[in-house]
Amino acid sequence: MHIGQSVAIITDAGNPIGKAVALHFASLGATLALVDNNEPELQKTLESCCKINAAAAAFYIQCYDEASIQQLFQQVRERFGAVNILLNTWTGTEIPQLLSPTSITDFNDIMQKSAASFFYFWQDCR
Repeated sequence: MHIGQSVAIITDAGNPIGKAVALHFASLGATLALVDNNEPELQKTLESCCKINAAAAAFYIQCYDEASIQQLFQQVRERFGAVNILLNTWTGTEIPQLLSPTSITDFNDIMQKSAASFFYFWQDCR
C-alpha cells in the first residue's frame, strides 16, 4: 500500500498531535478525513492541510458514541470510498477531581467512554 493512494481517517485532528499527523500524511499525498469535536480547530487543520494537499475534508463529530462513529464512517466512505488507514490520535479528557465524593464513579465513566470510542473506531474501520 502506498500512503499517497490511501484514505486516512485522523481523529482529534484539531489538537496539536492530530494536526501534526494530518500535515505529515498530507505531505505524503494521502486523502484525509479529518475528524474532531472541536469545529474551529478542525477547520484550522483542514485549511493547513489543503495548502499542502487538496484531497482533504473535515468531518465534525459532536460526540464519540457508537452511532456517531458509524455515521462518520458512512460519510467518509460515501465521499472517498474505502478507508485504508485509521490514525486515532485522541488525547483524552480531563480526569475528575480525586477527592470529590463521586471521583471513582466519574473516573470509571470517563475511562469506559474513552475505551469504547477507541473500540468503535476500530470496529467500523475494519
